[in-house]
Amino acid sequence: METAKTLHWHKDAVLIGPDGAQVGFATAQAATAKPASDPTDPTQALPEFFAGIKSGHPPLIGTANAPEVTASADDFLTLTGGTTGTPKIIRRASSSWLHSIRVMQEVLNITPAAKVATLGDLSHSLALYASVEALVCGAQCHVLGGSAPHSSAREIHRRGISHLYATPTQLRLLSGAAILSVMHVVIGGGVLDTNTNNHLKALFPSAKIRRFYGAAETSFVTLADETFPLTSVGAPFPGVQIDIRDTRGTSLPPGSEGLIWVKSPMLFAGYVSGDSKHTMRKGDWLCVGELGNLDHSGNLTVKGRVERVVNVADQLVYLDQVETLLRTHNSVNFAAVLAQPDDLRGTVLLAVFDTSETELASIRSHINSTLPPPCRPRELYTIDNWPMLPSGKTDYKELERRIRSLTA
Repeated sequence: METAKTLHWHKDAVLIGPDGAQVGFATAQAATAKPASDPTDPTQALPEFFAGIKSGHPPLIGTANAPEVTASADDFLTLTGGTTGTPKIIRRASSSWLHSIRVMQEVLNITPAAKVATLGDLSHSLALYASVEALVCGAQCHVLGGSAPHSSAREIHRRGISHLYATPTQLRLLSGAAILSVMHVVIGGGVLDTNTNNHLKALFPSAKIRRFYGAAETSFVTLADETFPLTSVGAPFPGVQIDIRDTRGTSLPPGSEGLIWVKSPMLFAGYVSGDSKHTMRKGDWLCVGELGNLDHSGNLTVKGRVERVVNVADQLVYLDQVETLLRTHNSVNFAAVLAQPDDLRGTVLLAVFDTSETELASIRSHINSTLPPPCRPRELYTIDNWPMLPSGKTDYKELERRIRSLTA
């Protein structure tokens, strides 16, 4: 990567959109900054994004309601995933992404010969980051967008993609014959379960599979390859320090569960629109309200977000972990656990699956043999057309709406 202090489009980089339209360095250099861009048209949005960084007009992809922000050149705006609410707008400095780009360029061997693909919407920070990384490194950047899963798999094969960034949910949807061109798969935005991992190994048999833990506010926190167990999200990303603390802010010893605090050169500058009661700063350290523990080797296990931890019959239940265990059933690709208030138990759980109703008896048996009583959903539902956010994650609000319509 060319030595730089700001994000800029490498002279060798080429952007290729979902329809095959291409944008090169000269076109990108001539682009005019716009505060907000349409995430469905990457051939316009990404050149405008780089132009905005250069001109000092912080660009944002993904919403027409971007506020005007006074900031220095090199700053930009991006959106949180919106898994637990309305996406928030955050501000970043170029340096916060340049740090990880330099690391990942070496880890993934991103050269002008690389063909990097992203799935989903550019309003999601993972897809945006991966696209920016490819263009800064001088690679071919293929933004495949939100096309149907079978179309995405076909395009990955047809275009000879070598590097793929995606969420577990997006990857579970891909199917077809083995794609031998893919040498690197990078997974963020969710837990990689055993079934999905096996699916990826069959679909991309030549690929090295890496996963990371992070958030829009933190960027990379950890990085794991296939030598790490799936229960761990890996070791601290280069330049990152992790501390587990209790609710009073006291550091806890290895093995203890608590709030995950991060010190890093990749932290966001602050919220521009929206806020989170779970996001806390103390000096150079940041917590976004996630729980986990560090083992004696410094490897991190994430238990889930604070708002996804509920009390059932006086026991804490981590909904994200329950979902991971539910997906170990062979007929299940997608599973979501919803919590409802209950006068007797505090909370009762409902589970939603993408499978047929004929599988529910088998899933119930799997639940009873796998999960302790407080973690067992009381009611099981199946739906078609799994709802997803632009970030490539499950849309829990839409799931709740559908379940209400089924039970009304």
